[in-house]
Amino acid sequence: MEITFLGTGGCRVCMLKQRRQTGGMIFNEEGFMMSVDPGPGALVHGIKNGIDLGDLDAIFVSHPHLDHEGDVEVMIEAMTHGCISKKGYLISNRDYLSNNNVHSAISNYHREAIEKEVCVEEGDVQKLKNGLRMEIKEVIHKDVITTGFKLSRDGKTFSYIPDTSMFDGLIEKFDGSDYMVISCPRTHKVDWIGHLGLKDVVEIAEKINPEKIYINHLSNDFIDHFEEEKRWIAEQGMDDTIKIPDDNQSVEIDL
Repeated sequence: MEITFLGTGGCRVCMLKQRRQTGGMIFNEEGFMMSVDPGPGALVHGIKNGIDLGDLDAIFVSHPHLDHEGDVEVMIEAMTHGCISKKGYLISNRDYLSNNNVHSAISNYHREAIEKEVCVEEGDVQKLKNGLRMEIKEVIHKDVITTGFKLSRDGKTFSYIPDTSMFDGLIEKFDGSDYMVISCPRTHKVDWIGHLGLKDVVEIAEKINPEKIYINHLSNDFIDHFEEEKRWIAEQGMDDTIKIPDDNQSVEIDL
């Protein structure tokens, strides 16, 4: 399976300045395509990368913050060929799919264009195309329900940890992962409630021991100290495991 990073930036200031793109990720293999956390720029950068977004089968939203869902409606239009072909799944939690509009909203017009809304919570298992199994894992991020997942097939597991604080049980939730994408806006020097820092990622790597961890959702502060953070990863002996992809970079995972 191929993962294309349509944006490796995150948090509101980076999103507004676009120092790194904020379009989320595309998971793609023959017969299956999913957009994960399509923030602002997902449509434009998907097209620039030559991805036919009309082939999308699903859109996954971890939580209702703009940098994770700003382009959901246009991605629905792409998936449904302008809301003409009723197709595809929208997978998220009750905070995003409810109609309370506290943090974000999606129009009824776009909701009616998709084949199915899938409202998930901790422990749910969704069977996707090509034998893929998605197990839902809730994390703790500020004032909204936030949802990650473990995607598995044929004895291999990929995990996505979106925005979250470090909390007791986080590592256990994602144990057994062969590959991971982790939202890590903070440098190794900063502790910040609601987001992971690079020290947390190193701890996760040491305890889970995946083949690769890809850091995503970089903040302005991380970008300002980028070379220093790369050196610190190497000093921890983790430069073969922890990678910081570029915008528009694609990586292959054995899943």
